[in-house]
Amino acid sequence: MKIIFASVFVMFITTSSALAVDFNSIIDENSKAQSDLHFKIKETVRDARVAADLARDSENKFIADQTESIHVKTPKDFLTFQKEKTQYRPSRAQGEKRLAQEFEDLE
Repeated sequence: MKIIFASVFVMFITTSSALAVDFNSIIDENSKAQSDLHFKIKETVRDARVAADLARDSENKFIADQTESIHVKTPKDFLTFQKEKTQYRPSRAQGEKRLAQEFEDLE
């Protein structure tokens, strides 16, 4: 009786570990399918943009599809709050440097 119970227990453990391995392979297949789908969607969107630009025949042309952001130099005043603009006071060192520059310019 103990032998039968032990053999059933061993079979149960091996089948449960086999199911875990099968589950991991399902997850791997799913992640590969998702990455393939993502790549196909990116290609389709890129092709659609190029086709739309060619069909429109406008001055705006499709330049790049892989850039996440475009870096443009922006003036500091554009990014500051109105309160910061009205209450701005230069530091003491900046004030002394400006004053010294004005005296040098006078000479």
